[in-house]
Amino acid sequence: MKVALGVCVTFCAWLFRPAAVSRMRSLDMSQVGSWGGAGDGGKQIPAKWRGLFFLSNVKPNGSASPLIGLDTTLCEFDAAHRVLRCPVSAMLWATARDDAASTARKLAAARVSYEYRFDPKFEAALITLNVFGFETLARLGLVWDIAKTSNDGSTLTRCSWTASSAAEQGATPYERVRRGGAAGRASCYKARRVAVDGRVTSGLLREMQRATGSSVGRFE
Repeated sequence: MKVALGVCVTFCAWLFRPAAVSRMRSLDMSQVGSWGGAGDGGKQIPAKWRGLFFLSNVKPNGSASPLIGLDTTLCEFDAAHRVLRCPVSAMLWATARDDAASTARKLAAARVSYEYRFDPKFEAALITLNVFGFETLARLGLVWDIAKTSNDGSTLTRCSWTASSAAEQGATPYERVRRGGAAGRASCYKARRVAVDGRVTSGLLREMQRATGSSVGRFE
């Protein structure tokens, strides 16, 4: 009994350690050029997918999400399989929102991560959502796609579908976003690059500051 209890305690400690020891770090948006899109994790991915992206994300009820950005340079890239893995620590949060820290902590506790499975030309990717190491979207009958919708990669479009509606729009993420997403047949939002390698898009930075205030948070 003691051995079983010890194993259970050890497992729970391992499972919830990321949420227990992590804290929301405040990042000054006026200094985004020094920290945004400056990580080492995604340097192998094509330049058009690198950087800190501002997510104009809206919840189904119409309210803004506290998840406001994603820094792909803090993700891990598997070049052999063309997969980009992004943990909670690569996400940026609108800390002015009361629910930002609690939401980030819950995702960290659940070991949530996104995986972007790119096509051979790196035009688009199928997104998988992992919870406790298990892929969940397929189990829920959902498909998430993301594709470049500008030649330089400064704007990405992410669309959500049911599995049946996704099949009607095309066989690949690129086809589905270009066809169904543009026609308004899915729930989509834009991800736009604010900073990468010390370069900042000033107009977009001001827009992000209007949405977040003077700082954002990163749960690490």
